[in-house]
Amino acid sequence: MTKRTEKLLFPKSLDEKIAVDNIARLIDAFVEYLDIESLDFTIRHKNRAALGTPEYHPADLLKIYIYGYINRTRSSRQLEQML
Repeated sequence: MTKRTEKLLFPKSLDEKIAVDNIARLIDAFVEYLDIESLDFTIRHKNRAALGTPEYHPADLLKIYIYGYINRTRSSRQLEQML
């Protein structure tokens, strides 16, 4: 159990790090509302044998793409720095 006055080095979760009114929360809710499979996104890791690292889920990649589009950022390096 941590004391209330104790300082923590890192936030307990990523949810605490993102402000309540941040656009990322809206994007997350929007993409989670979508039925990804009915929109013809291919989810290959469902039918794949466990060889190597699993692929990223298409919903996660869509969230990153929309966030970059809204912020006029195409580069993955620039997206990384925005965090």
